[in-house]
Amino acid sequence: NIVQVSANSGWVVGLKTDGSLVSFGDNSYGCTNVPTGNDFKQVCAGWTHGIAVRTNGTIVEWGQPYMNTRTLSSWTNHWPPNMLADTVIKVVAGDDHSAALGVSGKVYAWGSRAGVTNQSEVISNASDIASPWYSVVVGRRDGTVTAFGAISDTEHYYTPPAGISNVASVGAGTMLCYAIETNGTLHAWGTISNAYGEVTIPAACTNIVSVSGGQYHTV
Repeated sequence: NIVQVSANSGWVVGLKTDGSLVSFGDNSYGCTNVPTGNDFKQVCAGWTHGIAVRTNGTIVEWGQPYMNTRTLSSWTNHWPPNMLADTVIKVVAGDDHSAALGVSGKVYAWGSRAGVTNQSEVISNASDIASPWYSVVVGRRDGTVTAFGAISDTEHYYTPPAGISNVASVGAGTMLCYAIETNGTLHAWGTISNAYGEVTIPAACTNIVSVSGGQYHTV
C-alpha cells in the first residue's frame, strides 16, 4: 500500500495509502525511527535524516545531520520563522540541510550548508524543489530553473545549463540535477567529469514524467 518512496545512503522511507510512514535499512542515525501518525502527505530521505510534511502543511524531521554530532533541533537557522506561517507543500533533504516549498511559492532552507541557508526565502515564485547533496534545485512558476548550494563546492555542479524552459518538475541525485519540461524533455547536469555518463541522456529518453538519480546513474 505504498504511494511514495524515497531512498538515500543505506535506508528507505515510504508513504502508505493510510498516510503513515514505514522505513527500513541502516538505522545508525535513527533514520528508520519514523514518526507515528497517519496524516503525512509527502516524505523525503536525506543522507542521514528524514523529513516529512503533514496534511496540515507542518513538517517533522528525524535522524541526524550527516557527519554531525548535533541533533536536528540544534541546527543553526533551524526552521525559518516565516515558514511556520506558510503552508508547506513539499520538503526535501540533502546531506546536511533541508528545504521546504511553501504554498506561497517561497523556498525555505536550513541546516549547516551556508550556501544553502543563505538563500532561504530569496526565491519567491517556486513551483517545485529537489535536493542533491550540497544544493537545492528549484523549478519556477515562469518555467525556468535555478539552483543554489554550498559555496565550498568549487565545481558548482548544480548550476543549470542555459536554454531550459517550460519546466514542469525538477529532480536530483547525489550530485546530479534534473529538469523535466512540459513536453517531456529531460535535462540533466551535475558532476563535471560525467565519468559514468550519468548526465548523458540517451536519444530514446523522451516523454519523461519522472526522474531520479543515485551517485553515478540516472533512471
